[in-house]
Amino acid sequence: MIIGKPPFETNDVKTTYKKIKMNSYVYPENVKISTQAKNLINKLLQLNPKNRITLNEILNHEFLNQGIPIPQSFPATTLVCAPNKSTVENLQMTSRC
Repeated sequence: MIIGKPPFETNDVKTTYKKIKMNSYVYPENVKISTQAKNLINKLLQLNPKNRITLNEILNHEFLNQGIPIPQSFPATTLVCAPNKSTVENLQMTSRC
């Protein structure tokens, strides 16, 4: 979601499956991704399920806890376009009430 495409996507289904099986992904050089985001992604995409981050660890991860409240929901319009700053601010204000 950060860069707009799945991490293992290729033009060929067999190659995509091979990349998934090998856990082969790279971060695009042309997109700025924070160290915290990369850290969370790496923990989510561990090849061995036993090594993956737990739900509680995800919720407490520094990427999701930057002092900015996360709204409980977004309007349906966010399904077709990203929410802008004022939309998020309004959601945060209403979630405090």
